[in-house]
Amino acid sequence: MDDIQRDHVRTTKTMSVGIYGWRKRCLYCLLFVLTIVVLINLCLTFWLSVALGLHWGNIGPITIFKSHVIFRSPVVFKDGFIANKISSGDQSLSIQSDKSVNIQSGSENKNSKLTIDQNGIHANCDQFQINDRTGSKLVAIDSSQIQVYTDDLSIMSDKKRLELPNLITNSISSDKNLSLSADEGRLILSSNSNIDIAARQTLDFVGNDITIKAHTIRLQNEHIYFEKLRFFDRAKGPITARSSQSYSVCICENGLVFAAVDCRQHAFDCRE
Repeated sequence: MDDIQRDHVRTTKTMSVGIYGWRKRCLYCLLFVLTIVVLINLCLTFWLSVALGLHWGNIGPITIFKSHVIFRSPVVFKDGFIANKISSGDQSLSIQSDKSVNIQSGSENKNSKLTIDQNGIHANCDQFQINDRTGSKLVAIDSSQIQVYTDDLSIMSDKKRLELPNLITNSISSDKNLSLSADEGRLILSSNSNIDIAARQTLDFVGNDITIKAHTIRLQNEHIYFEKLRFFDRAKGPITARSSQSYSVCICENGLVFAAVDCRQHAFDCRE
């Protein structure tokens, strides 16, 4: 009986569990390919992180916070950019465009717009105002007038000519020759208070008709001259007055001024 059991055990084949043959080779090939792909992905990830400067808390030159974003390199916006505030910190702020720069504020019906292009700077608004660093108003420009809130206004021009239809100022001065003229009409100087006209050297009033309307006229000077004044012919005067070296200033009823030896003895044509 024992011999029969031994023969039965010997004839029984041993069953093994595993992957053999071509299945085993395919599995190893797949594992090798996957390993190569993982290594390539790791290398690409490391290269991108180094090239883009990716670190914890920022994306290269861009740092994103809860309330703001910081760019540490030039930024190009292809489409629209909407922001409440743009600041550059300690450095200067530079905005560059190949065509033009448009800054607009307000609704579609009523807005203020500032355009900077190759032709210049254009501002479309109801009032253009310039303030100093303290916030004080310096210049205000609107469709009706130009207001300058400074004590000194200097306008330098190569043409040496300034045309202002209506100028309201407290003082007009010049280091060189100052000329006030009106091509058409009259030149009017008016003020609610005193008008002071002073010159360091020569003050000339030239005009076909100069009218001075005042309650009181005072001439305060050591030397007062009347040039090109109408003179009465000395030869027509009396013999006793022909040798006189002085004249009298005579005034007609119409205000015409002339010079004569004696206003009471000689008649003068007071017609202009």
